Amino acid sequence: MRPILIAVVLAAAATPAAALDLPPLCQAMHGLADAARESAKPQRIAIGPGGCVGEAPAAKAFCGAAGGDGDVLAWDILRTCLNSLGAEPQVTTGAEAVTAVGRERKRITHMAAKLGRGVRLDLTYAAGRYDMVVWRPN
Repeated sequence: MRPILIAVVLAAAATPAAALDLPPLCQAMHGLADAARESAKPQRIAIGPGGCVGEAPAAKAFCGAAGGDGDVLAWDILRTCLNSLGAEPQVTTGAEAVTAVGRERKRITHMAAKLGRGVRLDLTYAAGRYDMVVWRPN
């Protein structure tokens, strides 16, 4: 009986550590959500031909983890972060095909999701670039 109890305690103790093993992109997205929640200011990022640009410290950290291709980034956010975190993503794709995540996919033109604790993500493609806002509604 005692070995089973010890195994259950060790498994429960290991669970929070496993939850922290998020990919750098998802960790950076959590940083954006925390910054939006704590400052009550939207965290804005633009991803276009010139790369990823953000003014706030959390936005700059996100850009460091994001890479430069907006089409790949949009699908990576959906596939790696939002789908696995139960963020209830709502995705709209356009007719244009792009190469992302190793294969041809339709371009994401709009994506919205809940990031938890009252914070939302909104990503929109227009005029050759993606604009992303992580914000807390009032």
